[in-house]
Amino acid sequence: MNSGENTRKVKNATLLMGDIMKTSDSPVATLEREAAIRARAGVRIMGEAEVKESTNLSRVTRWRLERDGQFPQRLRLAGNRVGWLAEEIMQWIESRPRGAA
Repeated sequence: MNSGENTRKVKNATLLMGDIMKTSDSPVATLEREAAIRARAGVRIMGEAEVKESTNLSRVTRWRLERDGQFPQRLRLAGNRVGWLAEEIMQWIESRPRGAA
């Protein structure tokens, strides 16, 4: 994926999350709206717990890899909330070497 395409996806994901956060619906309605928007946009954002489960790496290890440019960059969604584009996380996992360490 080239950097222009990546930048576009990040901007779209950030705009989508902004639209979701502006609503004052119930939590269930907000989650349903969020799922519908993401499905239409073809963008899925993974939260901290899901990224940890998928990669089996601690928060600090992922932060160090990210800082060194070896892990996908997080998106700032709102306040203290961050997420990662699922497509980038899956590509990173697939890029890992297989076999003996």
